[in-house]
Amino acid sequence: MLGIVKDLKASGMKVKRIEELFSISHSVIYYRKAGSRDRELEDKIRDIAYKHPAYGYRRIWAKLRREGIEVNIKRVYRLYRDMGLQRMRKRKRMRRYKASMGEAPVAERPGDVWTMDFFFTRTWNGVRVKVLMIMDEFTRVMKPPMVKRSITSEDVVEHLEGIEKEHGKPRWIRCDNGSEFRGKAMQGYLERKRVKVHYIEAGKPFQNGYGESVIGKFRDECLVGYEYRDVKEAREKIEEWVRYYNEERPHSSLGYKTPKEYYEEWRERNGI
Repeated sequence: MLGIVKDLKASGMKVKRIEELFSISHSVIYYRKAGSRDRELEDKIRDIAYKHPAYGYRRIWAKLRREGIEVNIKRVYRLYRDMGLQRMRKRKRMRRYKASMGEAPVAERPGDVWTMDFFFTRTWNGVRVKVLMIMDEFTRVMKPPMVKRSITSEDVVEHLEGIEKEHGKPRWIRCDNGSEFRGKAMQGYLERKRVKVHYIEAGKPFQNGYGESVIGKFRDECLVGYEYRDVKEAREKIEEWVRYYNEERPHSSLGYKTPKEYYEEWRERNGI
């Protein structure tokens, strides 16, 4: 807003008229930045905000601290606001649902529950790309994604068996009622590996909060404003984003640690 006010003042509009239009005080119009110290911090904030458009001021503050810049979060918020970087977000209304939908697992350690969900995007020429996202609910660590034009129940099983070689298998899988997760191949895998499954109710994706959350971040940070040339490029970019999500992106629910850091600290605390 300050930028607009300055432009109007420079164009010759009277200060009193500007005060009436924006309901602001005389002091706000003549406000000046604190100096070179703020300008240097503004440059850092702007760089992070432009590189990660989905970040709010809290995550920008966390990134600054990770880079060794000790700064008060209130100061970051003030500069973030004054620079006009605030994004108006439409908050989703939280819905309540009954807990009587079968045995709902709770992750108490790594490997307890993996949440799985699909996301669809398209290349620049309209070719549909299907993405299977898998995340450990306790550590928030994302497993390698599957990115193809189409994914069957057999594909899901093959992918899970590939992940198992490096990451082990979960005790539970949380997913929706899609045919890929209900198919014979998947049912055989669950029985063979003795993995339990928790299906969310049809039409109620909010019952899989972790899946919805990570897909929202994926949409904002990996898909918005970008068009893939082909499926190969989509796979490369999505795999790179998953690496970034695990190793660089501070996660608010983990105390602004990355999922990888959180997992490694848990292992150290438990002598594993």
